[in-house]
Amino acid sequence: MKLPGIDAKTRIHIVQHSDWNEESAAPANLDYVKNNTNYHRIADGNATGNGTPGLKTDSDVEWVRATNHATTRSYWKSARAIATNITMRKAGI
Repeated sequence: MKLPGIDAKTRIHIVQHSDWNEESAAPANLDYVKNNTNYHRIADGNATGNGTPGLKTDSDVEWVRATNHATTRSYWKSARAIATNITMRKAGI
């Protein structure tokens, strides 16, 4: 798919920070994004011990804080719902 009048390589910047995201993407879709955008792969921000924040925890404390923030509440709730749906589909639930 080409976007008329848009140079996606210079206008769309993807910073990928999650092994899970890449592993969950259909290979053809991931290849398309890598080939048609300005794609940067960085260390997994969910993991610990690699210089990143280590965002994945077994605690809901950060989710509670994020979903209680007046400005970003709706975005985080939507993101969590999408992630939950994807995880459940992959598990056959």
